[in-house]
Amino acid sequence: MMSDPISEMLARIRNANLRRHSEVSVSYSKMKESILKVMQVEGFLANFLTEGQGTEKQLKIALKYGAKGESLIRSLRRISKPGRRIRKGYKDLKPILNSQGILVVSTSRGVISDGTCREIKIGGEVLLEVY
Repeated sequence: MMSDPISEMLARIRNANLRRHSEVSVSYSKMKESILKVMQVEGFLANFLTEGQGTEKQLKIALKYGAKGESLIRSLRRISKPGRRIRKGYKDLKPILNSQGILVVSTSRGVISDGTCREIKIGGEVLLEVY
């Protein structure tokens, strides 16, 4: 049993990224899937798909690299943890690295990026930071 499955997913992505792997697999959950959707829409992941059924369900993540083979994900950091939840209003969600990065936020309208939170004026729990 894992204490923080989201952190485990981020560690797998980070490690695969460092080793220049083209893809990585993680166990499935709806929260992980919605986080990956946000990362894909924002351009940090090439693609992901769901494989298997039941308890054997996996998310296969295709990592994305630049034209020269450089990694598009320079940093992947968990903000809100099971022991310490971090919640922010939309006014407190500042752009990361002059809008080169994103915060992934869990809101009452689902998991969305910080830019979308500022547009629709809604806050929530800040799950992670990507740049």
